[in-house]
Parts: sequence; C-alpha cells; structure tokens
Amino acid sequence: MVWIFVALTVALWGGAPIIDKIALGSNKIDPAIGVLIRGITAAVVMGGVVAATGRAKELGSLDLRTAALFMVSALLAAALGQWTYFQALKLGKASQVVPLCGTFPVVAALLGFLVLRERVTLERVAGILLVVVGIWLVRR
Repeated sequence: MVWIFVALTVALWGGAPIIDKIALGSNKIDPAIGVLIRGITAAVVMGGVVAATGRAKELGSLDLRTAALFMVSALLAAALGQWTYFQALKLGKASQVVPLCGTFPVVAALLGFLVLRERVTLERVAGILLVVVGIWLVRR
C-alpha cells in the first residue's frame, strides 16, 4: 500500500513543477501570489478531505505543541520554501531548478542523524552520496 502512495506522490510532485513554471512564466506573476493561490487551494481541498473522512474532530484534541510544530513546518516549507522555490523556478530552467530543489532529502537525512539521532548506516550514506552525484550531474 505504501508504494501506491509513493508512486502517486512522485507523479503529482513531478507534474506540478511544469504547471508552476508555465503559470509563473506566462502571466509574469509574482511568486508570492502563486504561493498564496497554491496555499488557499490546498487548504480548501484538504479541509474537504478532513471533513469528508470524519477527521475534523481530531483538530479539537490536538495538543498545542503538535499544532505549533505543524505551524513552524508550514512556515518553513509551505510558505518560505515554496516562495523561494517559485522564485528559483521563475528565474531558471525547470529541468535544473526542480532536481536541485529536490535535494532537500539530503538536508532531512543529515538533520535526522543530528537532531533525531537516527542511525547512520552505510546504505543511507551511499544514498546521500548518490544524490550529491546527481546534483553535480544536473547542474551542468
């Protein structure tokens, strides 16, 4: 089941940047406006999903720490990260910007080792090195 969600995520995240690049380039729109439109759309859609699946009641039982952590994550990834990504996408080629911005798992892996004290394994280090080699190849 997990692989179905992985495949869907890859397809959705792979197609969205092309639409983003077209939208940013064709209308001379400020990237902040694009992030705002994307955020409103996501909030409306996910609000519908939460309501339709009967999960809305979970919002009332959410503790303040968890809510604050999600808010900080939203600030970093959904607001600032999306804005800087849209700025880069507007100025650069999608075929270069998207893979380079897609190297965030390297940062996440390193922070996982340092902050969350996750195990460092040979396989994980090799995976990170492969991503770095991929970055080097794409930047050309």
